[in-house]
Amino acid sequence: MKTLLFRGWRGEPVVELQKELVKLNLLHSSEVDGIFEGITEAAVKQFQTSINLSVDGIVGPQTWDKLLKTQSMGIPSKPSTVWTIWTPNNIELNASIIVGGSFTWAEATRGGSRRPPDQKTLDGIVRIATLAQRARNLIGLPFTVTSWYRDPQSNADVGGVSNSRHINGDAIDFWVDGMTGVEIYNLLDPSWTGGLGQYVQFPYLCHIDARGYKSRWTN
Repeated sequence: MKTLLFRGWRGEPVVELQKELVKLNLLHSSEVDGIFEGITEAAVKQFQTSINLSVDGIVGPQTWDKLLKTQSMGIPSKPSTVWTIWTPNNIELNASIIVGGSFTWAEATRGGSRRPPDQKTLDGIVRIATLAQRARNLIGLPFTVTSWYRDPQSNADVGGVSNSRHINGDAIDFWVDGMTGVEIYNLLDPSWTGGLGQYVQFPYLCHIDARGYKSRWTN
């Protein structure tokens, strides 16, 4: 019988759980640390949501059973409710980017007007969608996306820097109703593993990206 796991647990059982979540792209391999805290809890809640279990962040017998069975099911073909291998040629604008997720391809591509040109850019979109879902689960409120993927010309048109993460597809600017950018920043700062930024001239906006290392800035 698998160990009942919840926030605050540490040790090998948590490592096992985190490795299973990595297989489902709900955690990054760098986040396997044997500590059941906010990021792992958010990933568990995302999984529970996707399979219609009670969403409590606790890994009991039902969650363990579904988690392990999902591993053995492979990758089905239908978007939004099951796992899909996305390519630049099969994007569906109204589909969730990740299974059970809140973010759609329409949001990532500005209604389809900025489609990713290659698989690398598309993978960047999926990567930040996975991380952004955990952030949304942590805050508990919807994100309104103002900017996601930008092709180089669109990036130049809005005054973005030439090496903007938005060109890679793995950056999002957004706001949350009823919160300031500083409040969002402060909530995400302890656990966000990539880039996290604030805009002085836009006090309700926040920036997140999946650059692969921790970075903080105010612009």
